[in-house]
Amino acid sequence: MALIRHLSIKNFRGISSLEWFPRPGINAIIGPGDTGKSTVLEAIDMVLGARRAAFTDADFYRLDTSQPIIIDVTVGDLPRELLDLEGYIRFIRGYDSVFQEVEDEPSDGSEPAITLRLKVGQDCEPTWSLFSQRLADDELPRDIRSDHRALISAQRLGATVAQHLAWGPRSVLTRLSDGSSGLAAVLASANRAARAEFDIDEASDLKPAVAAAKAVAKEMAVAGGLKAVAALDARAVNVSNGAVALHDADGVPLRALGTGSSRLMAAGLQAAAAAKVPILLLDEAEHGLEPHRIARLLHKLGSKYDKPIQQVFLTTHSPVVMRELSANQLWVARPDVAATLELKSLRNLDDAPGLLRSHPEAFLSPTVLVCEGATEVGLCRGVDLHETEQGRDSLALHGVALVDGGGDRQWQTALGLAGLGFRVGLFRDSDVLSELIEQSFLQAGGTVFAWDADCAFEDQLFTSISLSLIPSLFVIADKHRSREVVDQSLGSAGFPITEWQRLRDSPLDADRPRLAKAAKAKKTGWFKRIDIAEELGRTVIAPNLFCLEEALGSTFVELLVWLRGEAASGDA
Repeated sequence: MALIRHLSIKNFRGISSLEWFPRPGINAIIGPGDTGKSTVLEAIDMVLGARRAAFTDADFYRLDTSQPIIIDVTVGDLPRELLDLEGYIRFIRGYDSVFQEVEDEPSDGSEPAITLRLKVGQDCEPTWSLFSQRLADDELPRDIRSDHRALISAQRLGATVAQHLAWGPRSVLTRLSDGSSGLAAVLASANRAARAEFDIDEASDLKPAVAAAKAVAKEMAVAGGLKAVAALDARAVNVSNGAVALHDADGVPLRALGTGSSRLMAAGLQAAAAAKVPILLLDEAEHGLEPHRIARLLHKLGSKYDKPIQQVFLTTHSPVVMRELSANQLWVARPDVAATLELKSLRNLDDAPGLLRSHPEAFLSPTVLVCEGATEVGLCRGVDLHETEQGRDSLALHGVALVDGGGDRQWQTALGLAGLGFRVGLFRDSDVLSELIEQSFLQAGGTVFAWDADCAFEDQLFTSISLSLIPSLFVIADKHRSREVVDQSLGSAGFPITEWQRLRDSPLDADRPRLAKAAKAKKTGWFKRIDIAEELGRTVIAPNLFCLEEALGSTFVELLVWLRGEAASGDA
């Protein structure tokens, strides 16, 4: 089974350059919008697909036609036909799987491979050729034979797949058929039968026109028209391959199926034809499919197979797709400021399976804020809700994803995402601090938002909030945790029962430390739930953001500036 071992793209559309060594089986490209995911599939299709597209200046990166478009696809695991022919010897290269290198001269232990190149210059005229650095440029325009190209070809499934449910020149059904000679004979017979069965008597509306044509032929002395009749034109009636299609039991063509069903059928046929269609391209895998059918599609394409049946390249914006695939099958698309695109594997991210299950949306956003726990997530959501109610931009508009870092695992999550090239912030308590790990995160480009030293959120909250707002905190806590639970935590913090109502009505500065202790109790924590913290952020913190003292207000202001001021440019 032919496999793409290396893909190189230069100066093509939104990608200035890309060097990628994909894997056998499924290669799912994920990441924010406009990062070049679909362009990668398009590049492969341009080189290995059957389509021969026209090029314009718009296909060049930033319209710069002074630099040619060059797309190199190196294919290994070659079929015997390409290895046995002496004509390809000059173009055989080597792929080193250990060091992931393409060698121009095959060496012992390397896998024989060939590189197919598409090059487009200023004249916008594309040339396809085999490529080897051992040959001069004037020796290169030598394309692979069409019958051998079919052995390493790529088939693309787009939003419209109706052509694959009929026998056409680019249909998978044609690939699955054993030759076309029998079909050609049947089609020719059908054309003749259609002409023979045409009956002028059943088309009486045509008779006056036929009579008029005969009269004109006699008047104009055109002997060939004296006996004219109406019949089907053999040149116009041509039942071609595309006219033969799959139908259901009622005679309705399967091409009339819904988008999702059509894609499932086409994908299944592609898998059945894996031996003849070794490489499949699938853009937006989730298009038209419900979650349970997405899982079925991916399984059919080999998502759970130990030994891949074909090499699949797909793009997705669906958390469902990401949850169904393994970290080894997922690649994050991350372009830098120079539009050099890097595809980074998720298999190197600690706890990737857990993060994919709990927060797949993090991988689809340019900016990720890792929150220490549910409290921080809820606070951010609440502040965001209040801000949008005031007519300000939402965090979603700036491409921000909020992730629950899971307490002690927050550092691993934040470091892993930063290592994948995401713009990452960490929003945490300061009661537990590892300076060494924090320094590693900062060096990786991360940003930390934290309370004052040795402060948990509750400590900072009761230190910074005005006494007049503390009764509002009791209202939220009593509502969600119950008055009995809150009273119990007050007793555990050392407040006598005679003080409980006073604390709700008229708290004092001296009460602040013990109120913080009561609020952060492990089993009865007042705000340690997303919905509770969200209400706190929305109704108390956000409306009074610039009136809060010390780090509580300033931290949220800095956080919003970071999320909104720079996230917009990160999403561009």
